[in-house]
Amino acid sequence: MIGSEEQAIKELLHDDDIAIRPVDKGSGIVIMDREDYVKKLKCEMSDSETYVEMTDGKQSEESGRYLIQEGVDRQ
Repeated sequence: MIGSEEQAIKELLHDDDIAIRPVDKGSGIVIMDREDYVKKLKCEMSDSETYVEMTDGKQSEESGRYLIQEGVDRQ
């Protein structure tokens, strides 16, 4: 990797306007606008057939929604 590529990667890693996440399958990454990422995450978390809201803050195998939602709300 050349110096300009390294510098570009460092700038991306420190850019708060984007979200860099691993893909679900494979070894790639996805770079998204942070606001779009948070909207997509909130939409997925609202699926009550997959996730159950926890009010006590304790993590269980059934759902980590409470902890994840708390992180999204901090954005």
